Amino acid sequence: MSGHLVLARFLIGFALAGASAAEAVGPFTVCVADEVLLPDAARGKSVPLKVYFPEEAGVYPLVLFSHGAGDSNDGAAHLSWFWASHGYVCIHPTHGVDGAARHRLSLVRTWRELRRWREEGAEAWAGRVADLELILDRLDDVGARVPGLAGKIDRERIGVAGHSLGAYTALLVGGAELAAPDGAGPIRYTDGRVRAVVALSPPGVDERGLNVHSWCRMRLPVMIATGSRDVGLRGGQGVRWRTDAYRFAPPGDKYLLFIEGATHASFVGMPASGAPRNPGRPKPIMQYTRAATLAFWNAYLKGDPAGAAYLKSPALAESSGGKAALYTK
Repeated sequence: MSGHLVLARFLIGFALAGASAAEAVGPFTVCVADEVLLPDAARGKSVPLKVYFPEEAGVYPLVLFSHGAGDSNDGAAHLSWFWASHGYVCIHPTHGVDGAARHRLSLVRTWRELRRWREEGAEAWAGRVADLELILDRLDDVGARVPGLAGKIDRERIGVAGHSLGAYTALLVGGAELAAPDGAGPIRYTDGRVRAVVALSPPGVDERGLNVHSWCRMRLPVMIATGSRDVGLRGGQGVRWRTDAYRFAPPGDKYLLFIEGATHASFVGMPASGAPRNPGRPKPIMQYTRAATLAFWNAYLKGDPAGAAYLKSPALAESSGGKAALYTK
């Protein structure tokens, strides 16, 4: 089944008022393919996808985005639209569902997935990881189902991003390990095709598999994002808990984006079907998130020296008036 394609055309070179070059909308025309179904015969289901990509000819790095509990592939629309405007293909699956029906953000599905995660522990992640692996295994099929996408995905430059439980998922495919309930050894979901990971508001150490050793073997470049109001659902899960993946991962290409005033939902904004509304004018927290993550992808998926320099400079802190900062180790 081919996707329903919506072309979102905006003025090339449009810059945010007072924004730095890293925060400006990119030069590419963004296409948004919605309602794309990717069949999985082995699991007897179809995974709904949403795809953002440049209309212009070329071969572009790929970013997979894993949504949080209860959300869908409509989440993080502003981020993926922005990345696509700078020359990335972004593919969002909706986890835990089957079929073509649109799945919007749902509190019922949120609590259901959180409960399953608490009850099943490591096993609850298998389906989410399988969705990402299905996409990577079937990139030609995805390209054939989306008009204008065929031949545009660079299989050698792949990143994975996610929010909340999706950040947990992204870290797992990037090399984080879970302690097995029986103590037999760590559970691994690592996918060697992934070259870099962005984890927006990820969980920290918990009683269902993550411990202080879980991130010790993460050698990939990783960016963790959190903020001063980004606390967990349970007592003791404060802002510092959100930084565990950064603090316990080995040094080398690890980054922490910290934004004053950011909550758990600030990093992805409101879900949007099709193209996001007013994508060129995000709220400040989203603006800072865009700038930092774009520099990260540019540095590690495009090998761009300017992106690498931005990550290690005070540029973000200066442009945000001290409200956002990047730390590295």
